[in-house]
Amino acid sequence: MSANVASASAPIAIRSSPPLQGEDADEHASEVGSEESSSRSCSCSEASNAALFGPTSTHTLEEAITSATLPRLRTVLLKMCRQDPVCVALASKELLVEAKTRGREGGDAITATKRHRKAYEMCSQCHVEYDVKENAVRGKAHGLCKYHPGEKELQSDADFWGDYDEGCYGDMESLIDEPDFADGFVWTCCEMVGSAPPCRTTKHRPVEKGNKRARWD
Repeated sequence: MSANVASASAPIAIRSSPPLQGEDADEHASEVGSEESSSRSCSCSEASNAALFGPTSTHTLEEAITSATLPRLRTVLLKMCRQDPVCVALASKELLVEAKTRGREGGDAITATKRHRKAYEMCSQCHVEYDVKENAVRGKAHGLCKYHPGEKELQSDADFWGDYDEGCYGDMESLIDEPDFADGFVWTCCEMVGSAPPCRTTKHRPVEKGNKRARWD
């Protein structure tokens, strides 16, 4: 009986794992550091999102951005870029791409230099903003740009104008850009009415500014 009591009251020895050494220790430390870094990164991201979109912000900043005028947004973005290099890097990543330009002839070889250009351009043909890289890769083959190369001309004798009274409603020519009166005009390029689908399909082309222009093709 006494032997059993003594055995029961004896302290229980807890065997600890031997400390990690060498590469195992380094690997363990790296894993812990990575987890802590990831945790901090997630926390910062969550805090940033919470500040912008969280319930406590009442969506004030989000609404301010979406409702601001384009000139105001441009002014704010330029101001941020002048004050913070991080903003410059982020804006450059979104708005600039690398483009090749024709180099100067030197010796036996013509060298190619690189510079940056806008990532998005306004097409001079269809007047739509387009992605420069996508246009370079897929523009011609997939016909990203659809437009009428001609001009619209008034067809004053068309049935469309049968009940139209210029004395009451004004000059027909003044309605050339009005969608509701498109069928009273004809495209010179395809002789189709103004509301007809574009007759030419090609790649987008930017508005020319001077003689030097970055080349993608």
